[in-house]
Amino acid sequence: MEEELKPKILCDLIVPTFNKLDFTQKFVKSFLAHTTTPARVIFIDNGSGDGTREYLSSLQSTDTHQFTVVLNGQNKGFILAVNQGLQMSDAPYVGFANNDLIFTHGWLEEIILTFKEYPDVGLLNPNSNTLNARPDKGETVDAFAESLHKLHAKGSLVEMPFCIGFCMVARRALVDKIGGFSRDFAPMFFEDSDYSRRTRQAGFKMGLSRRSYVWHHEHASLGQLGKEKEAMFAKSRSTYLNKWGRTLRIAWTVGSIEELMKVLDKAIDLGRDGNYVWLWVKGLNKSREDIFKEAKIPEFADVKFLPLESNFSILWKALTKKKKYDLIISANKGLCGWLQLIGQPTAPALDPERIRALKFTDLQKP
Repeated sequence: MEEELKPKILCDLIVPTFNKLDFTQKFVKSFLAHTTTPARVIFIDNGSGDGTREYLSSLQSTDTHQFTVVLNGQNKGFILAVNQGLQMSDAPYVGFANNDLIFTHGWLEEIILTFKEYPDVGLLNPNSNTLNARPDKGETVDAFAESLHKLHAKGSLVEMPFCIGFCMVARRALVDKIGGFSRDFAPMFFEDSDYSRRTRQAGFKMGLSRRSYVWHHEHASLGQLGKEKEAMFAKSRSTYLNKWGRTLRIAWTVGSIEELMKVLDKAIDLGRDGNYVWLWVKGLNKSREDIFKEAKIPEFADVKFLPLESNFSILWKALTKKKKYDLIISANKGLCGWLQLIGQPTAPALDPERIRALKFTDLQKP
């Protein structure tokens, strides 16, 4: 009878652990203090030998939260541990998290609000220092999180082409469609980038929930890997590039603000495919915030706006930029001709309805 009175679990949070007991203890303390949404934490321990297993086994569920602990006899790696936990999950939302996180008030509630506000979003990160949102010197993490609550509306979204695996939450419909992390990337690295591309392929968007904030002690566990880390990273990077190709750096020249508003959604589509897009705009007189507000769409992280003084300035950028553009899109045939003379790949600024049909597979080869 008591079980029936407990609130329904809305999110399963899967957390692999391997040693680093102090981080896990801080994780649990901040999770209990700052999470009011009914949630279950599924810990998958990969053979810790520092007291982590004993600590996890001692955790007691509360009226709001549950703890489930699986003790593996050996280190299966991050990806296989997450997938192991996923087999136990049945909540409407599923989180994948490192054990080196510090939560702030309302972090999960805000993520779920963002999902409800945007039904086509399948995967979300909280805002975080890992995503370059950091407290000022002397400001506490909690105070910084509170400032985000005051600055942004409930359920606010910044759309992104990739989510990062330190802490990301998926809608159950996405998990049912694409499953867990790919074993091709085991034991770790690039599994989150691959999951993001699969999210896009499945027809979902992704991004960060602006008012949710989680502090991440970055690279806390990677020091245990030793020299193996570089080999693992290189292997997973090669696997990712062979599967999805390179991220492209794309510049697009636009003749006016009015033209920008007509092609913005198509530029964002290129960004959703995992590319960086710079829109060089003649007569740019609006802020980034105003452009997205006028278009009535959420901000997209990897689409940038820059003033275009002349076509010569783009030619000069192509010649002198350290990180070259992989592609420049322009309606100016003369500019395209000059760019092609210096070996710069170009594409015509086609009708916006056709731009998505452009194929960049040759440029994306690793």
